Amino acid sequence: MKITLLHLTDLHIMEQCDLAAKVGSICKIIVHDFRDTAKIFLVVSGDIALSGKEAEYLNAQKCLGVIKSLIERELTPLKVDLVLVPGNHDCNFTKDTQVRKISIENVSYRTLGQDNSILETGLSIQNEFWTFYSKFNPLPENKMYYQIIQEIEGVKICFHCFNTAWMSQVTEKPGTLFYPVKRFEGLDEEYQFDINISVYH
Repeated sequence: MKITLLHLTDLHIMEQCDLAAKVGSICKIIVHDFRDTAKIFLVVSGDIALSGKEAEYLNAQKCLGVIKSLIERELTPLKVDLVLVPGNHDCNFTKDTQVRKISIENVSYRTLGQDNSILETGLSIQNEFWTFYSKFNPLPENKMYYQIIQEIEGVKICFHCFNTAWMSQVTEKPGTLFYPVKRFEGLDEEYQFDINISVYH
């Protein structure tokens, strides 16, 4: 079994950005070098947009959609699956609120509590990203951590997707990122895969 991972990151796509030339180059490489692959995964590990705005994602949707369709057209019946996670540039900080700023200022397991209210507040500035995400994949139930699972020729592959940008700020403070790993303990016991790939920004 041979699979292909096309990994892109930090695209920072703007509303008026013309990516036609770059899209063509990417597709030529894939089509030329990977005709004998069983599956292609297009993995974009964050900062798809420049500032998390809807217009930027409309351009990004067009760009990634063209890559996907061109490869599938040339390598029929091969399908391209997208694996997407948000980065700090995928947050629309024009929609940040004082409540969110205070909520993430000193976040810890103690302040996080047992519900998801702090996490949901942190995620609130990523709405445009998730609308974009839904154009390619079903929305995950948990936007902090989600899995994309495929079985290819009897081999189970799992992309473990981590949303490390959930508490991003306009001015990032080094050493302050908090990710609630305890919320996801035991998943390695619940799920068994042949190949595990972690994706985060």
